[in-house]
Amino acid sequence: MRVALFFGTFDPLHIGHIAIAGHVLNMGEMDALWFVLSPHNPHKDASQIRSFDTRLAELQQSLAYYADERLALCDVENHLPRPSYTIVTLEYLEAAYPNNQFYLLVGGDSLLSFPSWHRGEELLARFPILVYPRGEVREIPKSITCRGNIQMLDAPLLNISSTYIREGQRAGKNMRFFEAARSSER
Repeated sequence: MRVALFFGTFDPLHIGHIAIAGHVLNMGEMDALWFVLSPHNPHKDASQIRSFDTRLAELQQSLAYYADERLALCDVENHLPRPSYTIVTLEYLEAAYPNNQFYLLVGGDSLLSFPSWHRGEELLARFPILVYPRGEVREIPKSITCRGNIQMLDAPLLNISSTYIREGQRAGKNMRFFEAARSSER
């Protein structure tokens, strides 16, 4: 089975995440897309992230709302050593699901930071990577293209981030227009 892994803190999950997931599944090349919920991204301030359990419950509700059996929640990083490193999680999943081919789904802005990731060069060389346009990245830089199996997606561009939503909430704005729907709202 070909599985796209969409890592993130998803604080909160928003319509941009859902649009990317839908696009990847509708391309017809992936059999499933797993949202890999990170307890703590080593590149983020943990004090600014809501609890894992809160984010897990919201993600479960949202995936139930979209009712597509190809979408799944993966909480494996909550059971692995912290901080969570993508390559360690990928190696764990490869061992646990040897019949699956895993693809890493990342935003273009994250792709540029791979060299600073834990074992980032190895990650680029070992795993196929699907990149959605985000930030200033609309194509894969030549310096990275030669390092692995990387595909730029022709995905819809939505300039929405969880940070944008959290900042709006702190400012007292109604940010629900940007958040992903949850099953209790159906």
